[in-house]
Amino acid sequence: MVANEGVNGTGNLSGQSVWSLWSDLDQGGTAPGFNFARTMLNSPLNCPTGTEIGCGGQLSSGVGINASIGHGNYNAAFATIRTSDWKGLTLQSNFTWSKALGTGSVVQATSGDTAVDPWNLDAMYGPQAFDRKFVYTMFVVYQPPFF
Repeated sequence: MVANEGVNGTGNLSGQSVWSLWSDLDQGGTAPGFNFARTMLNSPLNCPTGTEIGCGGQLSSGVGINASIGHGNYNAAFATIRTSDWKGLTLQSNFTWSKALGTGSVVQATSGDTAVDPWNLDAMYGPQAFDRKFVYTMFVVYQPPFF
């Protein structure tokens, strides 16, 4: 292991490249003269010849780290007009003027999305895809004065 990973080999040992060293050693027992337990998801399985299909292969091609590090805000003004049971009529009318801003409107589990500039998330800051500038809602209920 020292010869393969040291100064005359890959240089991972002398260069303290821990990830690369661990990855080289983590071959599920395929390293010559060294049996190291398989601990990384992307390490190949040590399958006997002819059983590769049933053995399972590697578990993944890598592991992505998803973190909720974006930010956003919602600003709004609204007006409401309401009347209750005026000659059997109940009415409510709402008008909202709003702006939704943020660094991206995707869920945390989205793995295929990448930040425009990972060192400056504010480069993506702007209106969100779900932003609706004006929203108007109204409901009317009429209840006859008999029954």
